[in-house]
Parts: sequence; structure tokens; C-alpha cells
Amino acid sequence: NGIDKSDVSGLVSDAGDFNNDGIDDLVIGAPTIVTTGSGPGQVYVIYGQTGASTLSGTLELSTVGQVGGVAGVTFNGIDDGDRLGPVSNAGDVNGDGVDDLLLGAWERANFFPPPNGVFRAGEAYLVYGQSGSSTLSGTIALADLGTTVAGAVFQGIAETDHAGRSVAGAGDVNGDGYADFLIAASEAEPNEIDGAGQAYLLFGQGDGSALSGIYDLAQVGLTIAGMTLDGVSPSGRTGVVSGAGDVNGDTFEDFLVAAPSYPNGSQHGQIYLIYGGSGLTGMLGAVDLSGTGSLLPGAIFNGSGGLAGWALSGGVDFNNDSIDDFVIGAKFANPDGTLKAGETYLIYGASGAEALTGVLDLVDVGLSIPGVVLHGIKKDDMSGSAVSLVGDFNDDGFGDLLIGAIEGGPGEFGEAYVVYGNSAIPEPGTLALVGLGLVGLARKVRKRKAT
Repeated sequence: NGIDKSDVSGLVSDAGDFNNDGIDDLVIGAPTIVTTGSGPGQVYVIYGQTGASTLSGTLELSTVGQVGGVAGVTFNGIDDGDRLGPVSNAGDVNGDGVDDLLLGAWERANFFPPPNGVFRAGEAYLVYGQSGSSTLSGTIALADLGTTVAGAVFQGIAETDHAGRSVAGAGDVNGDGYADFLIAASEAEPNEIDGAGQAYLLFGQGDGSALSGIYDLAQVGLTIAGMTLDGVSPSGRTGVVSGAGDVNGDTFEDFLVAAPSYPNGSQHGQIYLIYGGSGLTGMLGAVDLSGTGSLLPGAIFNGSGGLAGWALSGGVDFNNDSIDDFVIGAKFANPDGTLKAGETYLIYGASGAEALTGVLDLVDVGLSIPGVVLHGIKKDDMSGSAVSLVGDFNDDGFGDLLIGAIEGGPGEFGEAYVVYGNSAIPEPGTLALVGLGLVGLARKVRKRKAT
């Protein structure tokens, strides 16, 4: 349970094994919780438990990290209006054998005079996991990060950039043994393009070079090892990021960046699949995302409307072909003319000559692009508003898919769907979410016709 009215608790992610006890953990963000003033936001890491201590029933987030409460740690945002809330497992960024955590506060510096000198530039936080007697617990102020709390702060560049609007672990993209990570600034203006947005890939480091202290995101690709990925369209809002797993079977982790309002605020959406490789280490500095598929190895996916790219996920093998797959949510899509029912595109990874590359269209998923399109059920469901490839939920050896419809179900209270992975599904086509779980999944697949 969230703590108070309008907390908006519910931005969620796995936290990896943040306390290194061999059990995975959970992180929840509440971006508008009022700890002081108008709401700096709060994040809760809940430590996994087994045996008699297994979590069950209804729990109160107000007790996380407190004596006699839920085992874990609470992080407080710094100032009013920061909107601390986006969360992600970062993987082991500093190579100490413990998973780390990413947090975003996209409206950090919300009031004049702004704490870092730039109004609403936003911030992101890398918090290093700890184990044993150093395990983090209680309530921690993010103002202490990089000093008394191990980690690093990354500050947005310009006014209203909204850095930290989305954060994600990318896996080991460049193959150096350290996990890399992504930060998005949805309102950044690269090359003076209003609202084009920007994403930052930061390479993990250890052995005395671990990231620590306060950094300016303008230095990514310069003094900070990594790459800056520039959006290309006015009001495209390049601002959604996700790890993708190994989509092309080359052993390097890949990642996704999306501009859901591309082009020119039209909300068609454009998504960039960028393949990892040792060559990325040498591509420091700023790179235009329009070069994906040429300068940057990978593929561009053009949406046809509906805010394609609003939600992204990857890193799980849904069809059990030993190559990771990925998923794209378009919450405002109109499948079969059903206004804002939403769509989710499940795209299968492929290797060698079949690897996805060049400029592709999402309307071809289930046709020339191997995969399945999953349609929302009724008007205004907004299916695809949240998506996650969740591992093997039913223990059948296949990765599974979770889809959220923020206004789905009776009464528009929201609905979620678990779609079990299956090697029988890969006949390309579309899948209607209506009746999911009532009949055999394969019976609800209908093959798409070319037009």
C-alpha cells in the first residue's frame, strides 16, 4: 500500500540482488509523495525473503526499512517537486559482485533558485548495492549519495531537460565485464532541436575508476565513458530506454531507445534497437539516432500512431529459440478501429543474416518481421501502457510477457495480462487479449493478411 493520497506509488522494477543475499529484490517508486512541501518523491527497495519470512498479505510501504517493518531501505528525494520515482535494476556497474540500482528525479531543481543552477534539468542516481554489515536499511537521503552513501549523481544539462524521466540497466553492452546503464532526458534539445530528447549510455567501471560523486551529463562521451544519443525530430521526446538482452545472438547485450512522439509531436513513435559490441567503446561522444542501422549497428522501427515506444522491455526468450526477444507498447493505438484500445508488439530476435537491421515498420510485425501483435480489448483500455518480459512465470521453460492496460477491465480500474511464452505462437499474426486464459492461446492467434 502507498502511504498517502496522490503518492502515485507504483513505478516498479526488479532490483536484482541489491543486498547480495542470494534472493532477488523489488523496487517501487512514488514520485509525488509528500515527505516535505509539495512532494520530492520516495523510492522503496524491498528485500526478497524465503521460508517463514516470505512476503505475503498486504504490506505498508511506510514500514520499509523500519524496525519491525518490511526488510529493505527507503530513499527520500531531495527537494520539493523533484519527482523521484523512475526505477531500474542497473546490474553490477562497478564490478564488486553486487547488483546496483538506478533512480530518476526528472523534475529535480523544480523551484527557483534551483539547487544545481538549472531549472527542472532533472537528475539520475546510481546507488551501489551493499551486503553483510553494510547492507542499506532505514531511510536514506539521496543528498548523501556519492559521499556517505556509495554511488553517483548525474545532473541534467539544460533547463527543463527532464533527465531521469526514464532509467534502465543495459547489461554489458561493450563486453568489458561491467554492466552499463541508460538515462533519458525527454525534453532535451540536442542540436537546438526543440523537444527532440536525448539518451545517455554510460559504461560501467571498476578497479579504482568506479563512478562516484556528482557528474554533468554533458560530459558523457567526453570525460565520462559512454555515448550521447541525440533525438532527431522536434517534439519527438526521445525519452524511453530499456535493456533488450542479446537480440542478435552475438553474445553482446543490446538496448532500446524510443521517441514516442516522433515525428514533430505526431505520436507515431520511433524506436531504435542498438546492438552492443566492443566497437561501441570507440564511438565516444554524441551520435545522431537517425544513424541507427548504419553508423550505429541495429534497426529503426517506425510506428504508425498510438505513441509507439511509450513502454519498452526485453532480455527474455519468449519463443525458446535461444535468442532474446523484445516488446514495444503503443498505448494510444487503435486496433481494428477501436479507439485507444492499445497495442503491444512482441518482436522475436534473430541472428546472422536474419538479424533485424535497417529501417522497419511496426505494421509489418507478424508479416515480414517475425513476431506477434497483441491487441487491447475495448475503447480507451490503453493496453501497452506498461510492458515487461518477466522471465519464466509458470516454470515451463519459456519466458513470459506481462502487459498493463491502465484503464482496462470492468469499471476502467485497470487490467493486466500474463501471456505465457510458447513455441506454438511464433506463427506470425495478431493476438486479441480478450478471453486470455479462457481458451488455448494458439486458438486466439489469427494470421495477419498482407495489404
